[in-house]
Amino acid sequence: MELFNANIERSLLATALWDQTAAGRLDCDFGTLAGMIESRHFYIAQHRAIFAAMERLYKKNVPIAEEFVKSELGDKYDEDKMLDILATSPLSAPAPYCAQLVELYKKREIVALASETRSLASETEADDAIAEIKRKLDQIEASGAQSTKAKSFDELAKDEAIKKPIEKFPLGVGFLNDTFRGGFEVGQLVLIGGEPEAGKTMLTMQIIKHICQTSPVLFFCFEFTTRKLVQAQKEIEGDNFKAPNLHIIDDGYDIAQIEREIRIWAKRGAKVFAIDSQIRVENNAAKNATVEERETEKFSRLAKLAHRLSLLIIFIIQTSKSDTASGVYAPMKSKNAAHEASVIIYIKRVKDKNGENTHKRKIMLVKNKQNGIHFESEVNFNPATKRFTRPYAASEYKTPSGVDIPVILED
Repeated sequence: MELFNANIERSLLATALWDQTAAGRLDCDFGTLAGMIESRHFYIAQHRAIFAAMERLYKKNVPIAEEFVKSELGDKYDEDKMLDILATSPLSAPAPYCAQLVELYKKREIVALASETRSLASETEADDAIAEIKRKLDQIEASGAQSTKAKSFDELAKDEAIKKPIEKFPLGVGFLNDTFRGGFEVGQLVLIGGEPEAGKTMLTMQIIKHICQTSPVLFFCFEFTTRKLVQAQKEIEGDNFKAPNLHIIDDGYDIAQIEREIRIWAKRGAKVFAIDSQIRVENNAAKNATVEERETEKFSRLAKLAHRLSLLIIFIIQTSKSDTASGVYAPMKSKNAAHEASVIIYIKRVKDKNGENTHKRKIMLVKNKQNGIHFESEVNFNPATKRFTRPYAASEYKTPSGVDIPVILED
């Protein structure tokens, strides 16, 4: 009986390489795959080297792609072995195959221990030999599990990265800057929802245009053509308006493609990303999931990405009338998606006494894990500049709890 399975090894490597999207399920991304298996579990030397290279790339936030694996391996790269992997179909549910890979690894270790037992018996005392065999059997039994990633509080407190203040981006929207004590922190998924034509995209554009003055921003422009976006901004800001730090992409609607682009740009130093909008983002690979599961997965992947890479991801969402009428501001088709967000902002139109729309908007901060402050207030929306501003003196603004908000005079 052979104690390895080359087909399983190739299939697992193909799953990791296939843009981390095998069947589109979250249990197929490389982070979760690496939580079930390690490079030592592979029998074929080149397979071990490839998976070890993938582990290093993942830790460096580099996409798990053929060209990066090749670069990481250098002279150890075997093109024939890689072609065999690329020709192998990825797995939609890799967990059982991971278990089988580990099982075969354990059996190889048992065989190796059996051959070692004779020399232990002849060279050491019986009790010492038994103790050593037990120790090695314990190691084999535990070999399928990753070493713990937990650290003590004192270890974390000494980490230089943790000592640094959490990076925060000023927003160019005075009343939001005040509420969030200077801007949005990284490591968060921020959802911006609202009634149709209430200004969801305009508020997002106001924020990212301000941030891109000092930091790179990637904007997924799926609701408008890039031509219309550029022309609209030139009309608003003037022909001399320039935004070299604002990068725009209008193709690649699938959540896996979006995640890949975010990883690439995060590696290039970008920390802020905006996506317009939920209804345009697809999850094509999760074919066997329910509508709610497919929708929730979009938010779960983005939230985990923001948390893992310390990014700020702003996602424009759609909500259903029935939900908002009952005071629920969860994204359409997925109430669970709201749990993935750190911040949820909702925009309503304000009508006059005759029922006509005005230039005012009601801004509702319905979720705020950054600092816990919530508010509901009317603000002005200028249809010419497409900017939101507060209609009151900044010094007069208080939170519902009566706590004064620091004044930041930006608008």
